[in-house]
Amino acid sequence: MIKFIKTYFIPFIALFIFFFDEIFSCAAIVGGFVVDNGMKKYEAIILSFIGYSIFFFNIVSGKISQKEQRIWSVLILILLLYSLTPIFYDGKSEYYQTYLLVFGSESIPAAYVGMKLAKSGSVSRIIDILPFFVIPISLLIGTIGVTAAMIGETVNQNSGYGVEEGLNYQNLSYYMAFSYTYALFYVLYGGPKKGLGNLALKVIMGADAVFCAVVCLTGGGRGAFVYIVFISAFILLYFFKSSAINRSHAVLFIALLAVVLFFLINSFGVMESAGMERILGNLTEDNARMELYRSAFSAFLSSPAIGMGVGSIWWTVGYYSHNIVLDLLAETGLVGTLFFTFVIWTTIKRLYRYSKWEKCFLFLLLVMSGALVNCMFSGYWIAAIKVYFVCSFVYCMPKFAFSNRIRNAFVQNSNELKKQFYIRK
Repeated sequence: MIKFIKTYFIPFIALFIFFFDEIFSCAAIVGGFVVDNGMKKYEAIILSFIGYSIFFFNIVSGKISQKEQRIWSVLILILLLYSLTPIFYDGKSEYYQTYLLVFGSESIPAAYVGMKLAKSGSVSRIIDILPFFVIPISLLIGTIGVTAAMIGETVNQNSGYGVEEGLNYQNLSYYMAFSYTYALFYVLYGGPKKGLGNLALKVIMGADAVFCAVVCLTGGGRGAFVYIVFISAFILLYFFKSSAINRSHAVLFIALLAVVLFFLINSFGVMESAGMERILGNLTEDNARMELYRSAFSAFLSSPAIGMGVGSIWWTVGYYSHNIVLDLLAETGLVGTLFFTFVIWTTIKRLYRYSKWEKCFLFLLLVMSGALVNCMFSGYWIAAIKVYFVCSFVYCMPKFAFSNRIRNAFVQNSNELKKQFYIRK
C-alpha cells in the first residue's frame, strides 16, 4: 500500500489538477447545485486557504531548491501585483475577488504539484491511470450535455446546454475537447505494449474519443473546435513522423481518416446542430466578443510598456477579453507579455525535444497546447492552471533524469543522445 501511494499519489493529484473543473462540475451536477458560469466561490474559499497555506509554508520553511524559489518568486510577484491593483481603481469587482481565490485554489497548487512531480520522476504514471479519469468524466458530462440539448434546455446559441445544472456550452465543449485529446493520445501511446486487456482498453478509449468529438462539436465552442482540429493533425503527423511508415502513405491515411470521421460525425447530425452553426459563424459578427477585444486593446494602448496592472481587466474592460494575448497586453504591457511568451516558448521547445525519447512529455505538450488554445478563445490567464503546472514541471526537471531508459542510455556512453539532451546553462 505504501509503495502504491508513493508511486501513484503525485500523478493522481496531477491528474486531479488536469480535471479540476470537470470533477467539480460533475460533483455539482450530481448534487444538484448551480454553478454560475463556472465562477466557483464556496469551494474556492476553502481550497484557496489551503493553496495559500502551502504557498507560505514553503516560503517560510526554506526547504526548497533554487529553481523552486524562482517559481515561488514569480507567483509572489503575480499575487502582489494582483492584490495592489484595486488601490488604483474605484469600486469593487466580484470577478476580481473570485479570481483572487481561483489563483490560490487552483493555479498555486498546480504549480506546486508540477514542482513535486518533476522531483518524483513519475510522470509516466499519469498515462497509466488516464483512462480511469477520462472515461467516467467524459461519459457523465457528455451524456448530460446531449440530454440537455435533446430536452430543449438550450435557450439560445450563446447560453449553451444544461445551464440549470451549471454546464454551459463552453464548459461542455472544452471538457470534451480535452478528454478527446487524452483518449486519442492513450490509443496511440498509452499502456503496456502487449496484452489483451490493454488492447481492449485502447478500443474503449478510441470509441470514447469519437464520442467526445461529437459532443464537443455539438456544444458549439469555437476554441474547442480549433483545438480538436489542431491536436488531431499534430498528434497524427507526429505519430507517422516518429514511426517507420512511409510519409506519402501517412498523408494518404490521414486524408482517408479525415473523410471517414467526417461522414461518421455527419451521421450523428452534428453538421446541422446549433453548435456547428455557431462554430462556423463569423467571429467578427460576435459583437460582444469584438467589443471585449477592442476594449482590451484600448487599455493596452493607454499603457503599452507595463500595462494597466495585473487584474485591471475587471475595471478597464469589465470582463476578461477571452484572449490571453490581449489580456496580458492590457494588464502587463509588452514587458509582461514578452516574459510569459518566453517562458511558454521555452517550455514547449523542451517538451517537444524530450518527447522524442519519452512519450509522457508529448502528453504534457498536448496538455500545454490545449490550455493555450483555450486561453486564446476563452479563459483568464490567472486561472490557466494547466499552464502553471506544465511550466513549473519543465523548469524543475532534473537534467537527464527523466526515466531509467534515458539514464541507461547515458550510462552506456551514447554520445549522440548526450548531444541531443544537453541543456546549455
